[in-house]
Amino acid sequence: MSYITRVQTEVKTSPGLQPLLQFLSQDTPEISRRQTRIKLIEHAKDSKVQKLPLLDHPSLRDFISRINVAAGMIDGDIFGCTLIVEDIQPCHIRDLGEALFIDPVFFAGYFGTDYRSVERHPLPLWATTLPSESATQEFCHIHYQRVVKLEHYSSPPDNVPLVTSASVPRAVKRLPPLKGVNVALARTCTSVLRKRFDSGFWICLIIVDSTTADAIQQTSTVYHTPIFVARQTPLHGSVKPGTGFAGSSTAQLSLQTYEKPPPSNFDRLTASIIRTNTFSVEKPSMISLCSNPLRFALQEFLVYSAVMHRYVKHYEYSLKDLDLALRGDDINDLQIWRRRAFQTLQKLLAMHNFVEHWSAEEQLLETPGANAGAWLIKDIQHLVTAIEHHSRSLEAIIPVTMAMVQLVDMRRSMDEASHVKQLTYLALVFVPLSFVTGIFSMSESVFPGSSGFWLYFAVAVPLLLLVLGASWLIPLRAYLAKRKQKALK
Repeated sequence: MSYITRVQTEVKTSPGLQPLLQFLSQDTPEISRRQTRIKLIEHAKDSKVQKLPLLDHPSLRDFISRINVAAGMIDGDIFGCTLIVEDIQPCHIRDLGEALFIDPVFFAGYFGTDYRSVERHPLPLWATTLPSESATQEFCHIHYQRVVKLEHYSSPPDNVPLVTSASVPRAVKRLPPLKGVNVALARTCTSVLRKRFDSGFWICLIIVDSTTADAIQQTSTVYHTPIFVARQTPLHGSVKPGTGFAGSSTAQLSLQTYEKPPPSNFDRLTASIIRTNTFSVEKPSMISLCSNPLRFALQEFLVYSAVMHRYVKHYEYSLKDLDLALRGDDINDLQIWRRRAFQTLQKLLAMHNFVEHWSAEEQLLETPGANAGAWLIKDIQHLVTAIEHHSRSLEAIIPVTMAMVQLVDMRRSMDEASHVKQLTYLALVFVPLSFVTGIFSMSESVFPGSSGFWLYFAVAVPLLLLVLGASWLIPLRAYLAKRKQKALK
């Protein structure tokens, strides 16, 4: 049975596999706008041995042909290998799935990251899998959003959704500009799988999204020429390859422009695995294999938290803003931030459950490298606390913004009432004059130019003064009563 046939069979009972089936059904030569990159790192007993270079025209068949799946080894000196794939294509999934007997649920979890409408699309696997089930599997999907700056190659259309120009397009959500800087959130996923054989040989498969792909207009077909193209660059300072920690410029949220394209997650992850040796190559733990991808994701969450703090200041209002025009989309944006913060906390909670489960299990088995999970849990708890705080701050701004809108409406109503008052005074002047004119028009002896025309002024002027005096009498009595009340106090 071919791998795509297996997926077609299982999708009948598991609708969450539908995104994977759609991806596998596309034409392989033309699906990707970018070139797939593959790196194979072979792990020996005393050091890491890298035998396969970065392939310009990658083909996983060379890698699969070197593995004797029945024996579960490449040769006697290699205990395991790490395979990193960027911009994976359908042919790669079919080859890996058939050769390594990989459960389609793993690949489907990498594709199904969108928050689609439940009335139109089947629920993704992350929405139908209980936390206790996802935390105990020998694979993990690390979902996060990268904060990027869009450098426009062309003028962006209004309200046009953007996606990354990769084999697996990810949504790019534009945020309100910050002092002319176009900020956006690019959805990203890194999936890690550990496959062990009876002989003790192991394979770690890591699928990463391209973090240097351009942001283009979302279309229904990959053959459509995009109208809008923008380069995405990180907002934070550069990160040294091979390390999982950002520099001091991360907290400052520097909006610098890169002269050269920053290193992608593929390059950083490859360099980190090659340079560091933090796990036992004979029996690596899940925590040690997922440590570098998790730290890269937590670093992006740290920048995400700083951006949330910056937007708290962006949405703050004061009474002096009443003289300015309120931003009409702020209420809608704040509601989106509230939903976005909840989704972020759900992602961090899933990471926490995964690390906590495997740390506890591997400590019982005394697996080398299991202690690394304790520090990851502390980092996740720190980020959860920060994002919860910023979420509460953004949510507290919603009633303030509503109150500001009501104050603006009240001021507008008062201005309109003032204009009506002025019209009322004009009516008080002309209504008595018109009334007297109507009365005297019934007699020819008081027409203008006649000898009795003076009678019009003799009657109209006292009547006008009487009406104006009566209209001012009520406010005058209220003013005198207020002064008397103040004098008594």
